[in-house]
Amino acid sequence: ACDDYRLANSREGVDVIDTDPAEMCNSSYLTKSDNSSSCFRGASWKTVKLKCLPCYSLAARPSMDPAASYTGDLDFDLDVGMTLKLNVSGSETIFNHVWLILPNQDVVYLLSLRWDYPNIGLYTIIFNTRQGNAWGAEFRTDFTPNSSDNYVIGISITETSFLTYVDGTLWMTNPIRIPLSGVRRIDFDGFTAVNEFNIGKGMC
Repeated sequence: ACDDYRLANSREGVDVIDTDPAEMCNSSYLTKSDNSSSCFRGASWKTVKLKCLPCYSLAARPSMDPAASYTGDLDFDLDVGMTLKLNVSGSETIFNHVWLILPNQDVVYLLSLRWDYPNIGLYTIIFNTRQGNAWGAEFRTDFTPNSSDNYVIGISITETSFLTYVDGTLWMTNPIRIPLSGVRRIDFDGFTAVNEFNIGKGMC
């Protein structure tokens, strides 16, 4: 029943012959399309066109200590064209941070959302980088959050820039100062929950 079966938008040349579909993508970043499962039951099928979706999901953390740091280690490099989407809940008294870090500890991207910071004003977003022990020049702007209880951070990577969104609004466009190649670690802190965390080309 699965002969000539093809998923919409599948890539040519991805033929599966008596192979577990999970083995075809070979990375936590690539996953099989959910609606292919009905064609991988029993031993009657022969060839199936499989769509590998470029998408990674980190396990949700419904309860977090905002004073603690959490790390997501990837088995693929971040790259141009990827978008990181974090559906989070944040502490208003502790800065909400997202870090993209190289193996040598250089910080390629730091996002700091500061809900309550009397010294510089309320509701400020800061972008920065760190090479060695030296921080770069901060880029900061004011933002108007919908709520700290549940909001969405989006980070899109272009050839030259990081585009940072909060709740769908573009708040910052920042140059890539340090080469992105080799980033496989994402740290985050200041959150009380991470409800969803995806990385995709296009969105998952």
